[in-house]
Amino acid sequence: MEFCSDFRTDLIFGNEFETELGRIFNNKNVECKDESRKWKETGNMFFEIESYNRDGGLKHTQSDYWAEKLSNDLIIIIKTDKLKELLPKLYDKEWATIIKGGDKNTSKGYLINTLRLINGLRGV
Repeated sequence: MEFCSDFRTDLIFGNEFETELGRIFNNKNVECKDESRKWKETGNMFFEIESYNRDGGLKHTQSDYWAEKLSNDLIIIIKTDKLKELLPKLYDKEWATIIKGGDKNTSKGYLINTLRLINGLRGV
């Protein structure tokens, strides 16, 4: 797409995206997590896969999308199927580690740097 500084063209483009988002999230399930307490300090995200020695979190969810609040200004939304497919591949590349976490360290999950996750989604 060519650069365009015309407000009307930009407005049409923006409206198309708003319509697309409406279609995406209409009648869809979204799993919402809040990483904002630690993300600013660590830059990492935690994706639970086990809780109390049973599948949990990402392995158990039936959601269509996974939303991670990183701060009041930043939320990342990923198709859950894509996230389930990607995290084990990143773990194989040593970009993600599996650690204990959650309440009283009763959970296990992937710990991954947010930029590594985004690069993984880009196929880098």
